[in-house]
Amino acid sequence: SQLDLMGQTIEDVHVQTLLEGQDIIIKNLTVRVTPDAVLNGKGWVRLPDRQFDVHLSGQEVSLAAIDHLKNRSLTQGRMTLDLTGTGTVDNPDVKGRMIIRGIKIDQTALDDMDLSVAIENRIARVKGRAGPLLDGEYHLDDNAFKVSAEMQSLDLSPYLTLAGQTELFGRIGGTIS
Repeated sequence: SQLDLMGQTIEDVHVQTLLEGQDIIIKNLTVRVTPDAVLNGKGWVRLPDRQFDVHLSGQEVSLAAIDHLKNRSLTQGRMTLDLTGTGTVDNPDVKGRMIIRGIKIDQTALDDMDLSVAIENRIARVKGRAGPLLDGEYHLDDNAFKVSAEMQSLDLSPYLTLAGQTELFGRIGGTIS
């Protein structure tokens, strides 16, 4: 049977754990969204103080397996993800990279995306190329954010289609902050 995790269908989950004192050791975690969309993880969680040290990765995960994207005219794309997290649940320190290749929306090919992501001192950051060159941060405590995007004659149509705005189109260039 399948699981539903915050709107995402999960085909199955396999986890191999070991209890050592107050630590739960995650020797192997496999989350299979579909047969070709698999995430793997390992690490540990210390229950009393909610500390953790985990690693999560996925190679060539099909974007078509992501339920939120299924009805958005996304026809192709594969994601490679590598995340490492340490700290506590209340103050995580996360670093990682997400690369998405071969993206097509309504048969329009998009440039590959290469983003570094991080959470440090309760500030989430993303930086890299996702069509435009992006640099942004989001403060987890007060929801404040800032972002800058640099682009040259970027066709907005595929991005607007992905956002469900199929009747809008246009191009944009310059720097937005």
